[in-house]
Amino acid sequence: MKKLIGGMVLLFLGLFMLVENLERLLLFYRVSQMDQPSGLGGYPLYILTDAVLFPLLLGVIGGLLIRSHVKHKRRLTQEQRIAAQTSREKAVIRLARQQGGRITIPDIVAETSLNTTEAEALMRDLTVKGHVGMHVTEAGAIVYEFFDTIRPQEEK
Repeated sequence: MKKLIGGMVLLFLGLFMLVENLERLLLFYRVSQMDQPSGLGGYPLYILTDAVLFPLLLGVIGGLLIRSHVKHKRRLTQEQRIAAQTSREKAVIRLARQQGGRITIPDIVAETSLNTTEAEALMRDLTVKGHVGMHVTEAGAIVYEFFDTIRPQEEK
């Protein structure tokens, strides 16, 4: 949060200084045109540095701080999503172990914090990854089998 606030302060300070200094540069240019109408009047280097480069440098540093903050937030959000997905998978695998390796979507919804849509999506992902097999019973219910959790006597 400090990066975001600091970056915004530097960015706005740089913009404010640039606008103020551009007004001074225009005034200096007009005055120098009156004195030397044939040329630009030659801006001294320190005026260009103070009026343009320093405010631009502040703005760039502010922008980089804001960018750094946004990237950090995005990385944290992605890590949180991965942690939540892992936690859900562990809860479902724990439930499958308790039930001998076979579960249904209603089992998952009843025993975990997942809703039906989340449970279906999770089981679809685990099926695609090859960790779970999907079978349809004669009654039409979908049963998911966890290959690693089925007890040897049940495989026969």
